[in-house]
Amino acid sequence: HFVPNSLFSSYDIYGQNGAVLESDLPYTGSMDTCTGPYSHHYWLQGWSYIGFFPQLQPERRQLQRAIYLFGPISSSVYHGRWPSGSFTNVLNNCGGELPNAHMVLIVGWSDELGAWRIRNSWGTNWGVNGEAWLSYECNGIGFCANYVTYSTGRGVYVDFNYTGLAGAETGQFNLPFNTLDEGVAVLDSGGTLSVKAGSSSATPTWTKAMKVKAFGGPVTIGR
Repeated sequence: HFVPNSLFSSYDIYGQNGAVLESDLPYTGSMDTCTGPYSHHYWLQGWSYIGFFPQLQPERRQLQRAIYLFGPISSSVYHGRWPSGSFTNVLNNCGGELPNAHMVLIVGWSDELGAWRIRNSWGTNWGVNGEAWLSYECNGIGFCANYVTYSTGRGVYVDFNYTGLAGAETGQFNLPFNTLDEGVAVLDSGGTLSVKAGSSSATPTWTKAMKVKAFGGPVTIGR
């Protein structure tokens, strides 16, 4: 999660900064000893509140648009009535509580369910593999919501079906390249090339070491 507040620092006590992957430092639910330093794979290019500051409770459509353009967004939320362990039901025990006790990622939504899909930080045994549905406007979800942008050198996105509707291609999540060669060309050595699932195929020229991963579905990588 990204918390844009001077009380929370992204600085690493071991002398580095940047995001640490959950796979490198998983949630354990206990007061463990920090065993860093950890690898830092990504660095923020920028961030913004969603909506018009100081309106810190954006409208539903503003949150949906931010997710569509920038991917998962961070949000403050009240979690005092949430269950522990595994469950599949929609969280809908709402009240007038202040949404400043916890942070989650909003990764999607369902108008059919009337709910946000949230990703928690309490490990994979919570909800369904660490995620759950939370009813719209429940538990103060959306308060202080924000999105981040990343420089393209360390991580580049490719979507073969992107037509430029949201703007010119940059390789970011909301403005992906539509060919593999474009993605490979701007990616730093050792960076991550994320390819969206689709029906297209391509044979790129691999000119550097990189990690290739899929998003939005499976992607077949052959030789």
